[in-house]
Amino acid sequence: MNRQNLFTTAEEKTLNRLSIFLQINTNAVVSPNGSYMGVEEMAKETGIDRSNIRKAVKTLIGKNALGMWRSGENEIYYMSPFLYQMGNIQPWLFGLFDAEYHRRCIIDHNLMAFKAGKKVTSILTSKRKVS
Repeated sequence: MNRQNLFTTAEEKTLNRLSIFLQINTNAVVSPNGSYMGVEEMAKETGIDRSNIRKAVKTLIGKNALGMWRSGENEIYYMSPFLYQMGNIQPWLFGLFDAEYHRRCIIDHNLMAFKAGKKVTSILTSKRKVS
């Protein structure tokens, strides 16, 4: 990924630090006590400034490296299994980060609860160009 210049140094730093907190078999970002981490707790646990981690998380979602599931007031962040895998990742998680899946959801349902990248700088789009 370094050769493809997909991520900035700050984004790589954020991904590496968050990878320590991946939940086994789901790739959800969780705190040491097992609860899902919000951006505030991510900043506290990783030692990255809140404003910097907010910006990095937003751009990483745009690049399809992180995904966010929102249900009511809860937000759950997932790391793309194409980048990091913790345990035996189920096929549904790969599907959430697949660009084709998002296109089908938008056409079929006109709204999505899972938010992941849609930009040309997405890791999947860049990966497909190289292949």
